[in-house]
Amino acid sequence: MMDLGTLSGGMADSDYSVALGVNNKDQVVGYTYLPGVGEMPLQQVAFLWNRSGTGTAKMVNLNNLLNETGKGYVLISATAINDYGQIVANAYDIYNGGVRSVLLIPVKQ
Repeated sequence: MMDLGTLSGGMADSDYSVALGVNNKDQVVGYTYLPGVGEMPLQQVAFLWNRSGTGTAKMVNLNNLLNETGKGYVLISATAINDYGQIVANAYDIYNGGVRSVLLIPVKQ
């Protein structure tokens, strides 16, 4: 067992994460919280935790990895990841309202 960290910046009220899926490459997905700002409450976001080739690990907000196709969604949790890096997530549809299930497919750069 290991601590994956959070994206909260150490804010006590949002300093936790939940892992929901892992693949054979030790990539982990789930959700964590961003701290509230001013009148805005905590924000739940989907994350991807990845170990680099040097052994260090990093958690990233999956919303920061979306291309133009995904800009109409806010990813709130990632529930599964396969060995190809494809991720199943729950996302809030900004334009139509409601939560949708989405498939995220990595794009080679």
